[in-house]
Amino acid sequence: MTSPVPPDYPPWFINEGEGTPPDSAVFYATLLRLPLVVASLLRSGEDVDGRGSWRFRNALQAASGHGNKEMVQLLLDSGANVNVKYGLFGNALQCASLREGNKEIVQLLLDKGADVNAEGGAWGNALNAAAAAGGHASKKEIIQLLLDNGANDTEGKYHGILQAASAGDHEAVP
Repeated sequence: MTSPVPPDYPPWFINEGEGTPPDSAVFYATLLRLPLVVASLLRSGEDVDGRGSWRFRNALQAASGHGNKEMVQLLLDSGANVNVKYGLFGNALQCASLREGNKEIVQLLLDKGADVNAEGGAWGNALNAAAAAGGHASKKEIIQLLLDNGANDTEGKYHGILQAASAGDHEAVP
């Protein structure tokens, strides 16, 4: 099969360098916000970490990125790997920090062992994503939560939250 992704796309754009489409029913049911269907699929043996899309590597990234706390909890309770990397948003923690600014989801992921300094995705890490995105009322709380959990302020695409904030919302930095 020929890759549908042009060869000059960045590595986070494609699935593990495969250039293949999503193949996970759990991923699609998560995108459609169907927790009963996801639970049924998982009970029938579907892979909780099955391949998603170029944006969200798996169902946990998608649920985190869309701020769906119920779905995040279901996936975590089903053994989802919080540290799966790939895709535009890097990992589930970066998705939660960037997309919806949901402090509760960020805390859930951290409690399940998410690597606060994991690198990947377009923003480099969760701290940079949170600082660069701005616009959410809870952004300062999320940045502080990440820092309190050991986030390194000098890593990632922007090499620090002040530089990241200047790319987004200056008021987001605590």
